[in-house]
Amino acid sequence: MAVEASISIIPPLIMGVVIGLIELFFVHADENFKGSHWLGHGLHALIFSIIFTFIVFNIDYVLSLVKLNLQYAGILVRLIVGIIAYIKIAGSAAGAGKAIREKVWHTAVIVLLIIFSNYIWKIIEPACNALLTSSFCQ
Repeated sequence: MAVEASISIIPPLIMGVVIGLIELFFVHADENFKGSHWLGHGLHALIFSIIFTFIVFNIDYVLSLVKLNLQYAGILVRLIVGIIAYIKIAGSAAGAGKAIREKVWHTAVIVLLIIFSNYIWKIIEPACNALLTSSFCQ
């Protein structure tokens, strides 16, 4: 009997936008130049944060796609997503040259937020439900 995994859309979208904005603020804080170039270098953070959080929130669905039946597959997927996110963030900062030098702890914070985003959501979901309609948050 196959178990169908459900897909979560709104919570990873909200968390991805929040994490992307935090990364954008970190890029702005780490900028070494004048002007608004940090915005162009940092906007991709929103898209990738949403993609990474979508994967983390929907690990069961992702595992059903790749047919990975390991005992700790969820942890493995989170680690892989974290490594890819770290490489992406560090690579983006390095690709920008001397203009943006993102601090290592900023990168670590973003990666940890991405890896644990579904657990963080479980903590802040009651506040979201209190502020918004329950159908929007679930």
